[in-house]
Amino acid sequence: MEIHLHIIDTAGQEEYSLLPSNVQTCDGYLMVYAVNDTNSFEGLKNIYKKLEEFVGVTRPITLVANKKDLDVS
Repeated sequence: MEIHLHIIDTAGQEEYSLLPSNVQTCDGYLMVYAVNDTNSFEGLKNIYKKLEEFVGVTRPITLVANKKDLDVS
């Protein structure tokens, strides 16, 4: 099986980096946020809404927490 990976690094600029041409050919999505940055998680809401708008929710979406090894207390 061959898998093509397309990585979009939003770097906090979700509104500029996720365009329909980038997402419509993907078979699934991996959304990563930093546990030590609440804005990182909140930004995923915008990305998810754009995915719904452009491709629907018929493709798998996986949410991944990053930087779990850091002390976030």
